[in-house]
Amino acid sequence: MFLASIKNTWLFNIEPTTPFYSPSLTKEGEVIGEKMELTHIEHIGIAVKNLEESIKFYESVLGLKCYLIEEVKDQKARTAFFKIGQTKIELLASTEPDGPIAKFIEKKGEGIHHIAYATNNLNEALREAESNGIQLIDKEPRKGAENFQIAFLHPKSTNGVLIELCELKKIKARLAKKMAGKPNPSQREELF
Repeated sequence: MFLASIKNTWLFNIEPTTPFYSPSLTKEGEVIGEKMELTHIEHIGIAVKNLEESIKFYESVLGLKCYLIEEVKDQKARTAFFKIGQTKIELLASTEPDGPIAKFIEKKGEGIHHIAYATNNLNEALREAESNGIQLIDKEPRKGAENFQIAFLHPKSTNGVLIELCELKKIKARLAKKMAGKPNPSQREELF
């Protein structure tokens, strides 16, 4: 009976294909800027003191397989990646006592450092974030792990969560090369 009474309310009439976003609002309730076009959660970054010990935990206890260890010199960090479903876990350990990860661990301890969202156009996503009044840590994309172009949004503007936006240039270039000789849209679809 209860379900029948609310069947025609807004709760049951939400379009599942409509992307959810929360726009920035002025005091008067007007929307500022545009929404971002994010494709998926790319990875969850976890700050750790000891990368090797943490890899052992993720492999032997959680049963995940580390598929990449990489140093990101400009961030004074080493990373290790694990895939679980469609999402990745990125372990981050500092290579220097004054690195950003070391400072994070000193202040907050080991744990979740950031959530990374993928976008097809990082420059546009940064423009949209800034137009919505979001404080940018990176005003321009920079190179991150796994050949991604990355940029961070300040947690003071994102409900206390450090957000990384990332775009994989390598895949886009490879797809563009494959599509070059295929003008027919039906032929293009087979590439995805």
